[in-house]
Amino acid sequence: YNTDAASAFSGNFTEDKRGYIIVNMTNTGSLYAKNITVSFYMIKSDGTEELLGTWTTILNATTGVETTNVSVGGKIQVRFPYTFDSKGTYTIKVNVTCDDQLNPTIYTNAQKLTVKEASWKRPLLYASVIAVLVLVPVLLYVRSRWSKREKKGPRREKKEKPGAGEEEL
Repeated sequence: YNTDAASAFSGNFTEDKRGYIIVNMTNTGSLYAKNITVSFYMIKSDGTEELLGTWTTILNATTGVETTNVSVGGKIQVRFPYTFDSKGTYTIKVNVTCDDQLNPTIYTNAQKLTVKEASWKRPLLYASVIAVLVLVPVLLYVRSRWSKREKKGPRREKKEKPGAGEEEL
């Protein structure tokens, strides 16, 4: 197999939303390819690989119809659904194998995919900052009013001083 250089991987990804890793390939072997399996790996920063999944649904790149056999020179496409948990740039490795393949790891390729931030996160951040900027001064004001009230203590009735005609006991 060989990958079409123009569109080896593609996909429009936003965190927490399902997208498709799209891989276009050409059978450059000398026989029909049967029972094709495509494995997708994420390469971590320490160089280790995490299997994202395998996919066996192969589409004819011209017609979009599912196929099980690919003729010599035939172009196929794989659309692997995946949901990324967080934004960032991920290195994805693809390994393609099929029956009667002489070397089971003959086709591997790794490329980067960028996952965008979810659209709801930025407005939530702004709303949170505004809420803090408004609520903190209000709470401080209310607290200061209550503390002044406590310092004064409960209201007491004033004792009347005895007048000229009254006697003290």
